[in-house]
Amino acid sequence: MAELRQIRLLLSQSSQAPGSAGRQTTNPPDPVKMRVESNWHVLGKQDAPVTIVEFTDLQCPFCRRFQTELFPALKRDYIDTGKVRFVTRDLLLSMHPYAMQAAVADRCADDQRKFWEFRDAVLLGSGLPTREAIDLYAQKLGLDTEAFRSCLDSDKHRSEIQADANGALALQIHGTPTFIFAETASNELEGVPLVGASSYSVIQARLDELLTKHAKP
Repeated sequence: MAELRQIRLLLSQSSQAPGSAGRQTTNPPDPVKMRVESNWHVLGKQDAPVTIVEFTDLQCPFCRRFQTELFPALKRDYIDTGKVRFVTRDLLLSMHPYAMQAAVADRCADDQRKFWEFRDAVLLGSGLPTREAIDLYAQKLGLDTEAFRSCLDSDKHRSEIQADANGALALQIHGTPTFIFAETASNELEGVPLVGASSYSVIQARLDELLTKHAKP
């Protein structure tokens, strides 16, 4: 039932986002502002003209859909070409019992410079991110498993994860995945939220609009 409630929530939110499937509205979400943090996990060039900030839950089926169906093309067309830097932040949903463990594990993998590889392993995996699955991902990625397990059993990274969640809630972001598309800036980003995995054409439209704006003299 909890999963069904989350599906209904995201469908409702998505119907209010410009370009999303479902009922359209004439009033798009208001822009939000967030301070740029030095400890964000970033993929792509730091000076790319456009930044996407993703709020994700590693047990979220919609986040998995984005990762499997949309992210490869986004990385190929925009991130690898230097047009976009991609930032991922944690927003854990209470209905997902393994979400905190997965988020902590990802940051423990980051201690061994395997953040993005571990994130991919979890989101592309076929099952839930249980402790057994997480241990298996760590082994397959060649992590120091003793150090990894010690980190996982500690509270080392929980405050960072909670800080991400607090940042999302301050912006009235409650569903995952949610994306903020913004022109890159050094101190503060401003952009309009897009809730849900959406479609690649919607993501392209947002990015191309910002890139065209950036290119204008």
